[in-house]
Amino acid sequence: MNLNRTVKRRIVISFLVLFCLLFAVITYWTPLAGDDWGYALTGMRNNPFAACYRQYFNWSGRILSELWGYIVAPRKWLWNILNPALFTGIFMTILAIARPRKNLVTCTLVIMFLILSVKDYVRMQTYTWIMGTTYVIPLLLLLIYTLILRKLLMDNDANKYMIYGCYLINLAVPLYMENAGAAIMVANILFIIFAFFDDKKKIKQLSIFLLISIIGFMICRMSPGAVYRLNNEHAAWLSMSIFEQISTNWNNFLRFTFLDNKYLICVLSIVLLSYTIINRYRYSHSMIHVVLIAMVYLFGIIQSISANINSILHVDALQILYNIEYPGCTLVISILLILYVLCVIITVCNFMDYDRRYLSLYVLMVGGSANIAMLLSPIFDSRSSIYTIFFLILLTVIFLDDMNMNYYVNLGILAILILMNLLQFKTYIYKYHLVNEVQKERMEQIYYYQDHPEDTNGYFVRMPIMTIHSADIEQWDTFHQEVFKEYYGLNPEIELHFYFKDQY
Repeated sequence: MNLNRTVKRRIVISFLVLFCLLFAVITYWTPLAGDDWGYALTGMRNNPFAACYRQYFNWSGRILSELWGYIVAPRKWLWNILNPALFTGIFMTILAIARPRKNLVTCTLVIMFLILSVKDYVRMQTYTWIMGTTYVIPLLLLLIYTLILRKLLMDNDANKYMIYGCYLINLAVPLYMENAGAAIMVANILFIIFAFFDDKKKIKQLSIFLLISIIGFMICRMSPGAVYRLNNEHAAWLSMSIFEQISTNWNNFLRFTFLDNKYLICVLSIVLLSYTIINRYRYSHSMIHVVLIAMVYLFGIIQSISANINSILHVDALQILYNIEYPGCTLVISILLILYVLCVIITVCNFMDYDRRYLSLYVLMVGGSANIAMLLSPIFDSRSSIYTIFFLILLTVIFLDDMNMNYYVNLGILAILILMNLLQFKTYIYKYHLVNEVQKERMEQIYYYQDHPEDTNGYFVRMPIMTIHSADIEQWDTFHQEVFKEYYGLNPEIELHFYFKDQY
């Protein structure tokens, strides 16, 4: 748009404020749930550092994740402040890394939409769950690290405090989450490769970063508690070969990387297709290659909306594009994903300038490495893919800002994006307002059973489906039943029953 830089920045700041306010509201409305109850109890009754020390030897090497739970879960007010700050920080850091100049407002709205349109399971397990925030913190640190290293290597603009920060980040990230630790090690290797060709004097400093990240990863991965848990709870997994583990997790990899992220893949594919068409004359080889690349991106768009198409046309064979349980879907999506990544690499290498080319390849590889690392994990869930998702959001913005768009086309895109974001805001407010209302009703029920400990059958309303994570407890889940009763001061002998209200 034909607005000066100052006006654009004010518009962007306004969107960031709205985004922060949205997260402040939904965080405030979200109660503790699941593991939050257990961590809150432990944190209230113990020194958090001593509890973290015991946990390292008995359960988990994620030292900083455990410490977060023991400090923050007992203090919901603190999470109400930190959670919106973390997500707004992630938003701002993505903008800072991408440095959009041509399409600043458009890029801002795309980031907002893609953050808000993630799969419900990712949203529930990371956006509004205290213990899920332990996946969010290393994401912010990875992005900050990318920003600092870009300044160090590409701008020669890093000071000693940034270097000290890099030491801390390389140690901290693996102590939050293993696959984030794998991603930062890959990041360091890529930066070392870049420095080898660009400025060999920086290899020594980067090698120190890599060494620290490896040490952090080993501290986490080799903790006595983690080793004990792996050997006992996942003995069958350990008995598999690496190829068997990858084969077992491959469908999850396809789901969490590609299939579940339909809005992200659709927007990314539209941006890549447009980028390829706009820059087609910059390709120095056969134009047939450009056509083939464009067809892969077009197929990415079709795949991302295939479930919606099938809901209209009712063509059963379309399930091969989105239903991983459908015969042949695994093969088709595997081939598409491989072709897609190859086409992105070809596009980056042929159409982008030197700095953006390296940054884009780095973002693609680091983001992909986080989910690739999960192929070797016995527990591969939606929340683990948050790093891949957000790095693909960053990649989308890098491509988007590198396009020259017609004024009226850009204006139309902005109008569509504003509408889509308004719809997302409305959805979030509706869901979490409903959660807040149900929580109020549940608290009235809790107060009743606190006042009537003689009642040994407790009935509690369930949260609406697909709103928040692990707020309802099944009969077989004895651990969460016990911590729920203890957290809310209920009779230890009470039997918990969670039920749905008709209107929910």
